[in-house]
Amino acid sequence: MSSIRRSFNSAKKEANIHTDFDWATPHTLRKTAVTVVAHAASLEEGARQAGHTDDRVTERNYVDSTMKVALNGVVLQSLAPKGNGSP
Repeated sequence: MSSIRRSFNSAKKEANIHTDFDWATPHTLRKTAVTVVAHAASLEEGARQAGHTDDRVTERNYVDSTMKVALNGVVLQSLAPKGNGSP
């Protein structure tokens, strides 16, 4: 896990991202991805995304039940940096 963390921090540094994303860790990104999949598809799909064989583990430890997921292209596009070549 430390090599993932080092790579992640290196990527943030290379992208010139400092204090605004101090909360962003490999774990928070994994939890967010699993939560989005679970809300958009199903808890079972969220568990599959996380590699869990028991979806109770996913529900208890990963899926943020208070997170309101908006699967909207405009919202997702707003997360992309401007001028990245995206349409």
